[in-house]
Amino acid sequence: MPDLTLPAPLAHALGRRSAGERMAARAGMAIAGLGALALGGFAAYVVRERAQEQPRHDVLESDGAFSLRHYSGGLTAETRRIGARDTAMRSAFGTLAGYIFAKPGGRAAHADDRKIAMTVPVTAAPDAELGGTDEGGSGAGGAEWIVRFNLPSKWTKSNLPIPGPGVTIAERPARTVAVVQFAGNAKDENLVAQNRAKLLAWIERRGWTATSEPEFAGYNAPIIPGPLRRNELWIEVSGMPREADRAPYRSPGLRIDA
Repeated sequence: MPDLTLPAPLAHALGRRSAGERMAARAGMAIAGLGALALGGFAAYVVRERAQEQPRHDVLESDGAFSLRHYSGGLTAETRRIGARDTAMRSAFGTLAGYIFAKPGGRAAHADDRKIAMTVPVTAAPDAELGGTDEGGSGAGGAEWIVRFNLPSKWTKSNLPIPGPGVTIAERPARTVAVVQFAGNAKDENLVAQNRAKLLAWIERRGWTATSEPEFAGYNAPIIPGPLRRNELWIEVSGMPREADRAPYRSPGLRIDA
């Protein structure tokens, strides 16, 4: 019977490699576990984001990525910024978040410190009195934007905390808007311009009249990747058949008590 015992140096080397492989396997499992936790946390965030309250509206018509909606009036917290739309929205977000989350300086002195729940979407509309935007709708030439947070329906003018400098509480009237929904990075002004052109063409095909500049509506936090993002453009329209001639799908909006 031949002696199959490995030389001591070789056996020792193989033992070291086996231990290293075991360590690598344990590290791999740990990384996979962290990845699973991160993915689970991301999924939970997406679910929570989609549960945020939206303004009450009726869907009057739906046509693929396009729709016609009637929005009821509601309260908004708004602020103004000058510049390109994306830059204006990023700048305004901190100011508006300071108000709803009761951060230092976000509210008037001695104002109620109760926090207000975040809603979706955050919108940005060019100030029509200053001439609107460029052809692509980006405002790259220096438009003034009104950036708005819709306030949860539980709040009224009588119980809302008084905002700090730069934030105004306003009441938007009821309105009917044509909408196009699209994914992608909203910083891509070519993408926004293409969808603006598509929406205007859809309005023209339907025989309606556009009565406002496009308003951008964003539904997601920056961490959401482009393919999963929900972006919309809204244009107020007139010239539709009477409301009584329609059978709208009513969307009451989601309620969050905060």
